[in-house]
Amino acid sequence: MPVILGSGEHRYRVVESWAKLPDGWDLKDVASVAVDSRDRVYVFNRGAHPMVVLSRDSDFVKSWGEASSIARTGSTSTPTTICTALTTGTTR
Repeated sequence: MPVILGSGEHRYRVVESWAKLPDGWDLKDVASVAVDSRDRVYVFNRGAHPMVVLSRDSDFVKSWGEASSIARTGSTSTPTTICTALTTGTTR
């Protein structure tokens, strides 16, 4: 039986392994998720690929931040910066 979160009109089904990542990649300790106007999903995590972008259908689009130490330092400012960039249209 799938896990359902929320209530009323706002109910969401958990889909394990939804993200279609390149072989050998995984998301570790996800700290923030955002969606842009084209329904791309931006996932900030503390793994080897800190910023991962997925299509609405879960296909891998791109990543960035691999050379950064932000993911390993536990910075709390990066997810806010990402969300601000998404709302202002300044994403890469």
